[in-house]
Amino acid sequence: MNINLASQQIQDIVVALTKDIQPQEITDQTLVRRKMSTFTYGLCVALANRHSLDAEALYLHYLVQGGLSKQQAHTVVERTSHTFIYEDFGQPCYAAGNQVDVDEFNYDEVFNLKQLIFG
Repeated sequence: MNINLASQQIQDIVVALTKDIQPQEITDQTLVRRKMSTFTYGLCVALANRHSLDAEALYLHYLVQGGLSKQQAHTVVERTSHTFIYEDFGQPCYAAGNQVDVDEFNYDEVFNLKQLIFG
């Protein structure tokens, strides 16, 4: 699998898992962004490990494809991989992302990302 396909797969999974989250439900936007970033980084690590890709390069590519500049994306990758995963919320969010079966993801399966993010 190449980095473009991997990035698209991450995007598809994140969209599927966040489709029921409404913006008005978010009270602490900074914390929610950090949790989502850490969860998504966990997804990237899982996919990268399965397909011999570099996890940070995959996450960077995913963020740039999503519209961030390379500098913004580098900042997010660095903060997520070196800071956020060590915060109180970090390990549960990272572990949840890392445990998603990225190759056999069932889009009909309910994963309570809402509980993880807001809980």
